[in-house]
Parts: sequence; structure tokens; C-alpha cells
Amino acid sequence: MNSVELESAFKSTLAEALHDHADMLKEARFNHCDTSEGPTLESSFGPGTFGAHEALDRAHLIRNTWADFMEDHPTILLHPELFQHARVVGDLMDALYHEIGVLDERAPDET
Repeated sequence: MNSVELESAFKSTLAEALHDHADMLKEARFNHCDTSEGPTLESSFGPGTFGAHEALDRAHLIRNTWADFMEDHPTILLHPELFQHARVVGDLMDALYHEIGVLDERAPDET
């Protein structure tokens, strides 16, 4: 896959993600028992919650695992195109980690 094909695949993936978001959010609300009596998804996983910290921690863990086991894998290193793809995935994981961190810093004050 050349860089033009990679960019096209990336744009297609973004479009699919936007399409799937509403359904996945609805399912998450159902699975986490969002009711008028219980905790909401926002109160359990929104900025400043343990759930938000958990997402940040998981992003960090998976990013490090990706770097150690994929980006540095000899097969990947032997093929520049594979390395390029692995690096792009890693860079996207870095961006996600930082976006989660910024979101968590915007937590409302509990004073």
C-alpha cells in the first residue's frame, strides 16, 4: 500500500468511525445502566473520573506495547513500508493519549 492508498484508507476509516459512533455510544449507555436512578456514563467516565484516568492509562499501556512489539519487530524493520504504517499507527496512538489527557485536565472543579 503506497502513501496515497494509505491516506485513502485512513479517510475511509475516519468516515466509518463517525458513522459508528452514535450506535456505539448508545450501546455503551445501555451496557453501563444509564438510568435516572444510577450513575451516568458521564459521571463514571467523563473528565476527572476514574474511568477517564483508566482510558489514559490503557492508551499509554497499548502505545508502549505497540512500540515494543510492532514498531521494533525485525520483520517490520526489514520492510520500510511496514515500518511506515506501524509508525503512523503509533503516532495516532500518541495523539489519542494526549487528547485524553487534555480532556481529563478540563475536569470540572469539585469545590
